[in-house]
Amino acid sequence: MTSYLLNTQITYFDMCEMLFAYLIVGAIESTPGWMTVDQLIYTDSGTHVETIHVPTDQYLECWTD
Repeated sequence: MTSYLLNTQITYFDMCEMLFAYLIVGAIESTPGWMTVDQLIYTDSGTHVETIHVPTDQYLECWTD
């Protein structure tokens, strides 16, 4: 499992594109203002889960459309 902390300067389009590029298998607001999101990543050698941390407000903006 790989974990990333995303810079809050990422644009709305980039954030949503990154979130929806892979299957989200789990998401929770782990601390106030921050989401922990687990994504299932498919590669030639199989699948694995990567965990990313994103600001909650940016995460929720992706679900408004």
